[in-house]
Amino acid sequence: MYLTSSKLPISNQIMRRPLLQPASVLRLYSPFGVVLEGRNYTSGSGYRYGFQAQEQDEELWEGAVNYKYRVEDPRLGRFFSVDPLCGKYPWNSCYGFSENRLMDAIEMEGLEAYFIHGTKYAHGFSWPNLSGKSFNESLIKGVGEYLGNELINQDFNWSGENDDASRHKAARELAEHVNKTRKTGEPISLIGHSHGGNIAIMAVNILIDEFKMNPNEIKIVALNTPQENDISLKHYGVDLFVVNANGDLIQQFGGDKGNGSDVLHGDAYITYDDQYDDDYIETDHFGTGQENAKLWMPMLEKEVKALQKRREEPCPIDVKIDIKERRDNTGTKYEKK
Repeated sequence: MYLTSSKLPISNQIMRRPLLQPASVLRLYSPFGVVLEGRNYTSGSGYRYGFQAQEQDEELWEGAVNYKYRVEDPRLGRFFSVDPLCGKYPWNSCYGFSENRLMDAIEMEGLEAYFIHGTKYAHGFSWPNLSGKSFNESLIKGVGEYLGNELINQDFNWSGENDDASRHKAARELAEHVNKTRKTGEPISLIGHSHGGNIAIMAVNILIDEFKMNPNEIKIVALNTPQENDISLKHYGVDLFVVNANGDLIQQFGGDKGNGSDVLHGDAYITYDDQYDDDYIETDHFGTGQENAKLWMPMLEKEVKALQKRREEPCPIDVKIDIKERRDNTGTKYEKK
């Protein structure tokens, strides 16, 4: 059963804190969202949201639940129309709700973007701007939109220590976090600032190698990320966008390579001029800042669209080679006719 309150913020996250505010609307639901008769309370009118924080239409099917792309019939536990992405996921029902996982999952009609903060502590000092705490709202919404995401996940936190062991441990934890929170079959994006980009790269290797996720469904944005000797993307099906500031001292000297070496195997490399003159000893490493984001985000959008366009266009050269196979006692050989 599910309990909702109009006084609480609308969210798809499970609320674990005590409910201290008075509620004007209380409803108990069946697992698929039918309001249980005699087990609801309403003070006032006009509040339309409830089950899984979605809008409800009381005129249809004892309260239809309106998600972004489809409308659910809570009596049947099924959507009224097909999933617009059903062609990509033939193993799932085109009308199914939450993959029939009612105890440990919610319906998520959207892609998911994960934001990963960078280093917090280095050389005995705390570096708040490196940590990614300054991910501003416009950056979060913009990057998610450019990458085709609807949902944003900022729940992942790691120690922020500037050493290899901490980064490898964080990558394992991030992979497990994504595997646990991601809806099966939904493409995902990882946006990591500073060494958070390296953690994202390592986590993607784990997600593909161990959790068997499809590399073609994953995107990475490595923002101001230093290159590390022991970290590289192993799967070329993943889209990797590398974003750096000209003269970024942390990106140049905070990794193993030095001399401004970029993250390897990127599909696109984007550079911008840092806009913060007083950026803590002027490291030009503040890619999460709003003024810098205004520069590189449009370039990221352009590169994402360009990469998609290249994939959709047919190959301009159609080469056909006629091969005749010949077998003899030396093994299999091939020669042109």
